Amino acid sequence: MSTKWFPATRINIQSWEYFSIKMTFGDFFSSTGDEKDDLLSFAQELDENEKFPSVLDYWLQRKIDESRAKKQIAKYLVERDDAFFSSVVVACLGDVPEWQPITPSENIQEELDIEIDEDFGYIGFDTSQKYFVLDGQHRLFAIRHVLRHDEDLKEQAGPGFADQGMNVILVNKGESESDDEFREKYRRLFTSLNRYAKSTNTETNIIMDEDDAFAIVTRRLVRDHPLFDWQGDPSKHPHLNISTKNIKGGSSDLTSLATLYDFNKKVLRRRKFINTIEGLEKDDYAKNRPDEDILEKLYEEIKNVWDALSSIFPIFSDEQYRINSRHPNAPLDSDLNDNLWLRPLGQKDILSTQVRALLSKFDDEIEEGDKTYADALSSLTKIPADIRHIPFRNLLLINPDQSNPDSTFSITAGGKAKGHKDRIAAANEICDFLMSEKEWSNRMINTMKSSVLPHVLVESRAEKTEWWDQLLEIKNDS
Repeated sequence: MSTKWFPATRINIQSWEYFSIKMTFGDFFSSTGDEKDDLLSFAQELDENEKFPSVLDYWLQRKIDESRAKKQIAKYLVERDDAFFSSVVVACLGDVPEWQPITPSENIQEELDIEIDEDFGYIGFDTSQKYFVLDGQHRLFAIRHVLRHDEDLKEQAGPGFADQGMNVILVNKGESESDDEFREKYRRLFTSLNRYAKSTNTETNIIMDEDDAFAIVTRRLVRDHPLFDWQGDPSKHPHLNISTKNIKGGSSDLTSLATLYDFNKKVLRRRKFINTIEGLEKDDYAKNRPDEDILEKLYEEIKNVWDALSSIFPIFSDEQYRINSRHPNAPLDSDLNDNLWLRPLGQKDILSTQVRALLSKFDDEIEEGDKTYADALSSLTKIPADIRHIPFRNLLLINPDQSNPDSTFSITAGGKAKGHKDRIAAANEICDFLMSEKEWSNRMINTMKSSVLPHVLVESRAEKTEWWDQLLEIKNDS
């Protein structure tokens, strides 16, 4: 048996005593290379004959995603000079670790005007005991992968990698607590921490993320594009809802931050465009910040798209029009309307899909200068935008209770609603049909009819037939 000593702070809260410990990457794992000699153990690696064979029945620990740890976390740690890991939490079910306080000299006490505090000192890890990783297992797995299993990453990390520091929080059972009592106590702690912890929301992630290329270009678009120009209080932005995805009727918002991000991401991820950017890894551009020249190309592309959309749809710049929109139950002869392109659903699920398809179709002509972005997207104007009318009435704008004469129409429910994805797919199929310049044979039209009509929410077959006939009239008039 031997003891390893580490500088630490002893902390008490309610019935808990824990230690905040300074350790290095190299301290976690034995220099012998044998995992059985490691100071810290992963619960899933315990042998049935270990001292605490029932630990897997008690510890609330996710199974390690080895692929994520190796490919994402390890690379992040090695390749980023600003990489940072939060504390890991470990527990010892054995004897209470030895604690050695350090008392500052009388001169230091006098100089700093401090009292003696026996909660600063060194904690001794008995190497004959096992210390189990309770939180942070993926971080430690990634560190071990670099140190032991990936020579390329180890070489890239350099000789000082093992000496980098990290904070470890050690919780241990009280002197009078049994193993079972401590397990129950920790389970309650684990549950409480996860139940009451609140993750950052989507909007905050978009505002703060410095690695996601789509978040970066979306922020720049908001800052620089005339459609989103605003110098006042962000919470009172008249063109962009920053706090939530939903936009209420009567709002002057053009879109929401989350919807704008989703739109930009979908348009920019089209394969043909991505393949033209050297150095942009398809799987990493939302996780690892690309070079500035790549970010510039991404921004120029999405700026060109929004320049074209603002010229094609003057309503995007018309604040009063936006105020008059998003009224699903307004009388058809009123000044109010419900414009699909001003709906989050319309932008992220329909418009983004059609823009992506049109740009992919005309990419070569745009690059050669034969078409502008506005030229490429001009056929979007063939799509009737007021969803109170066919073809989007009873498809995207639905009456949830047709048997109730007092029920009202509303935009189709979110992604978890029954049939939502199918109705979105049908709407995009209709858009393709209305924009298409090719001749459609009767066979092609009948195939689309069979695909679309089942998702039109009306009560009778006659109503579906009438709906379909009106769609064909729209096509003939376009």
